Amino acid sequence: MVDDGIHQAWGGFALNAVCTRTGNEVTIKYRFNNRPYQQWLRGEDEDAEPIEWVEKEWRGIKISNKVKTQ
Repeated sequence: MVDDGIHQAWGGFALNAVCTRTGNEVTIKYRFNNRPYQQWLRGEDEDAEPIEWVEKEWRGIKISNKVKTQ
């Protein structure tokens, strides 16, 4: 069974992501506009243009049914 989820937040860094779960495996492919992100890190005013997309992928495996908190 495959479950998909999509998230988009176009303000700020224009983050969008697609999450796919197959059994115990989860993959999240996401991208964001790096230009305003780097400006935000430096404490500068954010400017979204020109767009500098950064694409990343995160993979995880569920190893138990227990929830761990700190």
